[in-house]
Amino acid sequence: MAAVTAVAALLFILFPSIDVRIAALFHDTDGFILSGTWIDKLYDGVLRGATVWAALAAIPLWLAGEIRGRAVLGFGRRAFAFILAALVLACIVVPDVLFKPVFGRARPFETLPFGGAE
Repeated sequence: MAAVTAVAALLFILFPSIDVRIAALFHDTDGFILSGTWIDKLYDGVLRGATVWAALAAIPLWLAGEIRGRAVLGFGRRAFAFILAALVLACIVVPDVLFKPVFGRARPFETLPFGGAE
């Protein structure tokens, strides 16, 4: 795995615009080439749906365990706390609070090659 990481790092050092060029393969004048297609809707729907349903299922199961005073489906208080914390951290906190402000990297549609200002 370290070798793969080293090769990828070397590629990005030698060819710093490789990510923009690859992104350009999937972009046209109207934006992302698959935007609005059934593939885009399926992918977006599955990811959002799975995340929402995981949270919606975890909360009542956790509450049922608290009311009954014992684990539900083998998941105790700590397991449900972990599931909910992982969902909140992975979907909200890390991208919006940590990655976006720290790295400040423009999204592809914000860059000059794709008609943006950066």
